[in-house]
Amino acid sequence: MALTNADSLLSVAAPEGMVRITFGDQSRFCFPCHMDGWQALGWTAHPPGLAGGDGEDGGGSPPDPPDPPAALPTITAIKGGPYVVKGEVVEAYVVGTGFSADGDLEVRGESQAEAGEYSFLGATELSFQLDCSLITEPTRLPVVVVNGSGKSEPYNLAVVAASAVDASVVALAATAEDLPDYAAMTKAQIITEVERRYGVALDPGMTKAELVAEAERLVSKGSPTVSPIAGLDGPPASDEEPALPLDLLP
Repeated sequence: MALTNADSLLSVAAPEGMVRITFGDQSRFCFPCHMDGWQALGWTAHPPGLAGGDGEDGGGSPPDPPDPPAALPTITAIKGGPYVVKGEVVEAYVVGTGFSADGDLEVRGESQAEAGEYSFLGATELSFQLDCSLITEPTRLPVVVVNGSGKSEPYNLAVVAASAVDASVVALAATAEDLPDYAAMTKAQIITEVERRYGVALDPGMTKAELVAEAERLVSKGSPTVSPIAGLDGPPASDEEPALPLDLLP
């Protein structure tokens, strides 16, 4: 089956079971069983589905598979604070997954990206500024992260009354500058300081790293109660001579 030069190679479909062959500007179709003979005469075979315009379907190379849809973002925690009614402007850090640079963050339905209070820190962390002075009563603010696939489930950020703020956090912050740098101490110094501050006798057989970790754990539990240790903070009350029974007095 021969074609004329005017025939469009793309508009003429190959008959079922046949293959298009070309020689110069000539084009025709033949059965596959005759292809070797035509090729021996200089004809070029063009099986269906070849890439580019020479293919029967003219479809070119197959398209790349579409990218899988991005997952919805999730919020696992919001760090920072404390968030106190009629308080200050606080930097809040949102932790989760699926965050994108072209996404958004909504607090109580209001876009933080448009307000210029939103910062993309990475695929797992965002930040925004929360002006607690505008909040007049305890509440829970729904926080939502947005990416190309949609919105996360709301995460409720609690803004509490000043009286509800843990007093131990405030006390610890007030004494933070007075706390020693345990990592810079020797093992003996760590043991002595921890016993003086917390009344806890650490095991001398612990490594320095373990001693530092235990000391910092005690720090995180609250402000220290300094207790005197014999030979360091003056003589203990037990240094006084014990009273003798009256019947033993001369």
